[in-house]
Amino acid sequence: MSEPLVTDLVIRREFEAQRTVARMEAEAAEARAMSVVRREYGLVGPAGYWEDVGWWSLRLGEPDEAWPAFRRSLEWYLRWLDYLGTAGPPLRRRASDWMIVIERAILWGDREAEAAVLAIPVQTDDGSLSRGRLVWGRGWVEALRALALGEDDAAAAAAAILESVSDDFHRAHQGYPRCGPAVRAILESDSECLRVELDAICAQHVVFATRGNMRLSERALQCIPATCLAILARRRGIPADVDERYHAVRLKLPVTVIEEWQGEPVGRQIVEGTFDIVPRVLLPDVPGRPPHRPPSPVPPMSVSVAIEQPDRPRERPTVTRRRRPAVDEAIVRESLRRRELAGGSVWQLASWALMLGDPVRARMHLVRGASEAERAWRGSVGFRDDDPAVPAELRGFPNHNYLRTHFALALVVGDEGALAETARQMNEWDRALLRVHPSSPIRIGVTAYLDLIRDLLTPRADRPDGPDEATLARTASRLRGFYQHLPYTCVALVERDPERLAKGLAGILAEHAPRLRLKTAPPPPVCEEAVYLAGAGRRLGIPIRLGGRYRQYPVPILIRNLPEYVGQIGKLPCDLLGEPLWARGDTAPAGT
Repeated sequence: MSEPLVTDLVIRREFEAQRTVARMEAEAAEARAMSVVRREYGLVGPAGYWEDVGWWSLRLGEPDEAWPAFRRSLEWYLRWLDYLGTAGPPLRRRASDWMIVIERAILWGDREAEAAVLAIPVQTDDGSLSRGRLVWGRGWVEALRALALGEDDAAAAAAAILESVSDDFHRAHQGYPRCGPAVRAILESDSECLRVELDAICAQHVVFATRGNMRLSERALQCIPATCLAILARRRGIPADVDERYHAVRLKLPVTVIEEWQGEPVGRQIVEGTFDIVPRVLLPDVPGRPPHRPPSPVPPMSVSVAIEQPDRPRERPTVTRRRRPAVDEAIVRESLRRRELAGGSVWQLASWALMLGDPVRARMHLVRGASEAERAWRGSVGFRDDDPAVPAELRGFPNHNYLRTHFALALVVGDEGALAETARQMNEWDRALLRVHPSSPIRIGVTAYLDLIRDLLTPRADRPDGPDEATLARTASRLRGFYQHLPYTCVALVERDPERLAKGLAGILAEHAPRLRLKTAPPPPVCEEAVYLAGAGRRLGIPIRLGGRYRQYPVPILIRNLPEYVGQIGKLPCDLLGEPLWARGDTAPAGT
């Protein structure tokens, strides 16, 4: 573990930022919920985002902020279930849909919403699920329904269904095998046995949260099955709880919202904290007993370890291997030349030509790619004119992804006419989208940073209704892509900060370089995201002062097309920022 980099205050700021982002996404999702093409996705979107707001509030020790968010989440979940029941085939209420909503109603103590869910019929014969998953899901749904309604015979039958699922299924799908015995303990009012079973469920959850499919996920921070069962038991007067260690579990999460600390980009870091996976604040008081209170004023979230680097693989014993003789550079060049002739993506071909020492041919590949992207968007339609599910304002526009591709390549090759035309088309799409969704965030997807570049390069007079600088800075901090340093770099671009821009670009290239060692589907050697951001910075008058480490980076080349050398690996240097591609006039990034 590395030395701590930040204080608990900064970790709390990360969680507060997570809540702020979730709230913004929830409000935007509400604005567009009724007009998206797939209505079932539009209705469940606000429910999930408001649920995130509630959970982050609980983790911050602010339950008064959580309950309103949870109530709004349940309102949208109920609308979603209602829509699934009236939309007709192929949509229907499945057991898993009903289970999601009833679990939340129980967790958040909303008896009115719980009664509404219990009154909704559920289809438990879901042919899309495997046999084991179907049996366990049906048993869990029926157990929750029966316990909530006080139907002991039905609950006992559901417990038998849960117990019938094999251990092999639970090992393969990371299930909770002790849920069935826990239901029986509730029916028998055996508090000691129930505590043992709840502890077993929590122990299984900790395994999933630390080494299984929930590791580094927000789902790891709460054990929903154990919490639901504890709540239902307490309603019956059983003082259900779990061992103290499950109210203070050490878990890790990635830092994804804070871009920098003390002037340095954070990148992908890990925060480790103490979390209550069966939150006491959710457990109701037991009738006839003193009010339930935590034993100490510790909030549900308590961070005591600062940010660290992601875990590295365990060290293995050193094995002496005989080194293969280095492949001659001429052989590597011949393999790369044949690979270029065989074809590839635009940036693969440009990178290979650049590595072979021909930047002119590399630029020709980019020009040809720009022409193909132009033909693609001019012959495309994003939404069909006859699609009744699409608002009339959004029909007839070209495919936005093709437009972004043409805009980006035109930026590299310096095609001013294509830049102006694609920017105009993208601005018209934005205006149409804002008429339909006034509160909707426009820039989504891994290439959304190109929209930000377009806004920065387009004169304000040409986009009078576009975002201002403050809005662009907020948007830049929320962008997501293949690289963790992308938001930091975009913020530096908006603020015209050359030092931060250089750090951001260096961070992107530092993430990009290790991926070039992949033997299966490595990315093109020249990092196109860094090229686009550097080009935008240069056009904005920001000097790009990047060190020389990535200017002549040795890129591994796995030889596959020369029979006598198949499987051998050689290396050729490459400028990962593609500086020779910018050798024309003012569009070239500044050198070292």
